[in-house]
Amino acid sequence: MLLLFDEVDVPYALTKIGEHLCAANREARLGPAGANVIITLLRRLESKMRQFNCDPDTTELPRALYTAEQLQSYVKGEPCAIVAAIDAGVFLRALSADLAALRQLEPDLPKDGIHLVSPKDPN
Repeated sequence: MLLLFDEVDVPYALTKIGEHLCAANREARLGPAGANVIITLLRRLESKMRQFNCDPDTTELPRALYTAEQLQSYVKGEPCAIVAAIDAGVFLRALSADLAALRQLEPDLPKDGIHLVSPKDPN
């Protein structure tokens, strides 16, 4: 089975966000695109987890998605929880760590699932 993390160059996307944060004149225009690539990946991963009866809320996925969305808003100049470039750097490092953890979980999805959702009582 093809892994979502193999379809996307996550390090490149993170680098583009980082370059945008470090660019004094904001000429690095690929920051928003890098964030969008990661957000799309995370939403696809969430869908895949649900397909294999896994609860994404028990993984790093919700935090990673929130962090990526906040970074995207910051690099676009939109209101967000990030106040300064130093804060954005912390968000970027946290996102990188969460993505690494999620990448390790993905291969286990087709093998009996991870963090199985408990079946709902039909009554």
